[in-house]
Amino acid sequence: MSGSRAQSRSRRKARTKKPGWRIVLAAVKIALCLVVGAGLGLLGRFTFQWVRHSPRFAISTVEIRTGARVKAEDVRKLTGIMEGKNIFSFQLANAVHQIEFHPWVLRATVTRKLPDRVEIVVTERVPMAMAALGWLYYVDQECHVFKRVLPGESLDYPVLTGLNLDQVISDQPTTEAEIRKALAVLELAKSSKVLPEKAISEVHLDPTYGVSLVTAQEGLWIRLGEGDFAERWQRLERVLVELAGDWAKVEMIDLNFQGQATVKLRAGYKLAVN
Repeated sequence: MSGSRAQSRSRRKARTKKPGWRIVLAAVKIALCLVVGAGLGLLGRFTFQWVRHSPRFAISTVEIRTGARVKAEDVRKLTGIMEGKNIFSFQLANAVHQIEFHPWVLRATVTRKLPDRVEIVVTERVPMAMAALGWLYYVDQECHVFKRVLPGESLDYPVLTGLNLDQVISDQPTTEAEIRKALAVLELAKSSKVLPEKAISEVHLDPTYGVSLVTAQEGLWIRLGEGDFAERWQRLERVLVELAGDWAKVEMIDLNFQGQATVKLRAGYKLAVN
């Protein structure tokens, strides 16, 4: 009996000791993790400081690819990126933001080429038209009204009318949708031998009558309407060919009627052309 009691007591002691050792082992593991973590943190900080100050990562070349309107020197000034500076001394997102602040920059990319090169690529805005908003503003290839036309800058673009500045500022999606219609029509004119783009002085956008054009020389008003501009353009070209050299006698061509065009002469006569 005494032997069995002794064995029972020893087993109970062993059971009571086990949890204690587990706690000690867990504490040791935690301590080791903390030590290793602290060591890695110090190593990371040391490595970061070394990378930030090592001559190996000093910028030797800044390659800037841009167009005719954005100067490479302007890009340098906007970002502050230049030879001799550490390649990690700037944030990529901030550098891109600074470049895109330039009115003629549509988008930019900045890339680190380790260990010592930086590549900057600038995509410029291409003026497609001018919007009359109390003053003339350029419109780019993505339907953005992006810059006021300054004295001395080119005016050799069709003018978009029917928009207003409040709409441009407060409702950008609607504005871009309207401008997209105008640019779609101008794109058709680029390949037209009957009515080329340079013969169009104005594209008018109206919520009721849709898209209308005004020719540069004759002041001929052409009402294209809404939708399927390619088909409407074909009808327009047929009418203009039939009118030959008599464009100056015409006040308006209306293509809003399906499958036909109505021609209004300046003298007040109306003529339907099928």
